[in-house]
Amino acid sequence: AQLDRLLDFMASGKGVVVAFSTIASDLQSSPELTLRSTGIVPWLEGLGVKVAEKVVVDASCGQVQVVQQRGMFNVQTAVAFPYFPLVTNMSEHPITSGLEAVVLQFASPVAYVGDSSFTAAPLFRTSDRSNSLSLPHLVDLQKQWRDQDLDLGPQALGLALEGPFGGGPGARMVVLGSGSFAVDRQGQGQPLNPDNVNLLVNAVDWVTDSTGLIELRSKGITYRPIDELTDAERTTIKWTQLLLPILLVVGIGVGRKHYRRRQRKARMRPGHVE
Repeated sequence: AQLDRLLDFMASGKGVVVAFSTIASDLQSSPELTLRSTGIVPWLEGLGVKVAEKVVVDASCGQVQVVQQRGMFNVQTAVAFPYFPLVTNMSEHPITSGLEAVVLQFASPVAYVGDSSFTAAPLFRTSDRSNSLSLPHLVDLQKQWRDQDLDLGPQALGLALEGPFGGGPGARMVVLGSGSFAVDRQGQGQPLNPDNVNLLVNAVDWVTDSTGLIELRSKGITYRPIDELTDAERTTIKWTQLLLPILLVVGIGVGRKHYRRRQRKARMRPGHVE
C-alpha cells in the first residue's frame, strides 16, 4: 500500500528519490553480507528499473578503520575496502554537476530494462576494475584483490528517469543503489564525504525541478586521485625502481673502466708527453 501511494504521488507529476540497499550487513557481529528483502526491488522492476541483488566491489574505493595488533598494542589502521566504491566516473547530468567523488556503501548495480516511454540516464559508474558478487557473501579484510577478481568493468550505481509514471502527465525519479551513502558515521571512523550530501540534495532538486542552485552548491576542488594501476603496471614500476639504479651504477662503472683503459694506453704511446 505504501509503494502504491508513491506511484500515485508520481502519477500526479511529483518526483521521488529512491535510495536503498539490497544488502544487510553488520560487520561488528558477523562478516557475512546477506540479502535484505524490502519489496522495493519488484516494485521498481514493474517500473522498468532492475536493481541487481548483488554487492559491488571496486579497486577505487573508500577506507575503513581496522584494529591490528602491533606487539603489545592495538593500533587502528586505515584499510582499503572495495565494498565501498569511490565513484569518480560521472555522467553529464544536472544531478552530477560539480560532483567529483562519491563513496557508496555496499551498493548494487542499477539498470533500466523498460520500454521507450521513459527516458533513462545512468548517473555514474564504477571504475574499469570492478565486479559484482552474489549474496550471501563473506567479507575478508585480508583478501588480496587481483585484476581477475575485478574484471567486470564499469557498472551503473545510479539512474535518473523521466516519464509517465502511473499513467500520469510525467514525473521524475532517481534510483540509487545504496541507501546509506548520506548517513553520518563519524562515530564509527567514517567521516561523511561532502559530495555524498551534494548528490542527495542535487537529486532532490532535480526531481522537484529546482536545479538553479546545483552548480553553485558543488563548486570547488576537493578530490584529485592518483591514477589506478593494474597488477602488471605495478610490478613493472616496482622492478624498474629496484633495478634501474643498479644498472645505472654498473653502466657508469663499466664506462669509467673503459675510459681509464683508453687513457692508460694513450699515455703509453711514444710522444704522448711533449
